[in-house]
Amino acid sequence: MADWRSEEFYKERRDELEKRVGPRRFKHSLGVSETAEALACVYGADKTAARVAGLLHDWDKGYDDEGIRARAVELGIADQLASYLDMPHLLHGPTASAALAREFPELPAPLLQAIRLHTTGAVGMSPLDLIVYVADVIE
Repeated sequence: MADWRSEEFYKERRDELEKRVGPRRFKHSLGVSETAEALACVYGADKTAARVAGLLHDWDKGYDDEGIRARAVELGIADQLASYLDMPHLLHGPTASAALAREFPELPAPLLQAIRLHTTGAVGMSPLDLIVYVADVIE
């Protein structure tokens, strides 16, 4: 397995993402990745973490409403997300974070948190959280 900071890891995840989401969403994710990296450079955050989080932020966006609810159950996080089950469009951030943590345990917690919070935001967001959130809105 390639180091999460490597270009190889990025390219492998990019290729997987292209198969997981439609062409418009894939293009959006590439744009978020580039924008997050640029914002990280401006604001002094980890640009590799921003680039990878930007790429992966919509990892679970390809699910329909029932599918994303089932994904939350499958990942064992539905109870934590009970207040969002009636707003399934918000679930893909938390489910993506949980799924990526399971599949790629080497991904650091701050990167996974930025992915988790990109749909809902939170009080006290870190610079990386804010960068991914804003990059998503810009793109």
